Amino acid sequence: MASMQKPPPRIQSAREGRLPFEDLSEVERVYFLDLLDDDLFNPDAETVAYFLALANEGGAVGEDESGHLVCSLPGGGIEPVS
Repeated sequence: MASMQKPPPRIQSAREGRLPFEDLSEVERVYFLDLLDDDLFNPDAETVAYFLALANEGGAVGEDESGHLVCSLPGGGIEPVS
């Protein structure tokens, strides 16, 4: 949504961790959270590559398609977490 435009300075400061989220107004918080949703659900190529490399190293934990807790194996693949 809003990620196509440059965020206002206060919101950008909060995104960079220089301004606490609590210091944003209610309207600014909504804008911030919309941007966060965009970041989480539409990652850029650099972010996708980073997490793919992390998973391929092994030891990354997450959920599989069925919601079961799994751990990545070096070079690819997953195993259930007991």
